[in-house]
Amino acid sequence: MVAGTGEKYKNVWTGGTFDHFHQGHRDLLDKAFEVSSFVTIGITTNELVADKKYSEFIESLDQRMKSVSSYLAERYGKDRYKFVINDSVYTEAVLDPKLSANIICFKTKHHGRNINKLREEKQITALDLVMAPSSSRNSSSSETRRLLFVEKYGHDPYDGKESNEPTVDRE
Repeated sequence: MVAGTGEKYKNVWTGGTFDHFHQGHRDLLDKAFEVSSFVTIGITTNELVADKKYSEFIESLDQRMKSVSSYLAERYGKDRYKFVINDSVYTEAVLDPKLSANIICFKTKHHGRNINKLREEKQITALDLVMAPSSSRNSSSSETRRLLFVEKYGHDPYDGKESNEPTVDRE
């Protein structure tokens, strides 16, 4: 425990695209603030997500940061977190030795493991992997973008085709 608080960690990492901010994002961030007094939030650049399905419907980095900031300011204030702009899933920020845990969800478990491998290669202590609740598995930014595409163009170009979304480790 962090002295004088109910939190287990001083500084944790979590990251994502945070596109079309939804309940899954809130669950992830709420878990981070539940267990830590400070949260470092990685948010992906537009360039990093340009190859995702329906990428033309991904909100701008500024809009995504505003959505997250608005939610956090309302619930946790403005001094308990910072953003790191990610141009890579495995940004240098995850190598910060002050981090003690990585808040992940069912979609990002594999990233958590890979970050720990990278930290171990650099002789930095691995992060505890803390799983956020997955009550909203059906709430996804990808699905929101798909619906926006279908609404605009009247069809789904990926229907029946292989996805270019990252694979998900469902262990």
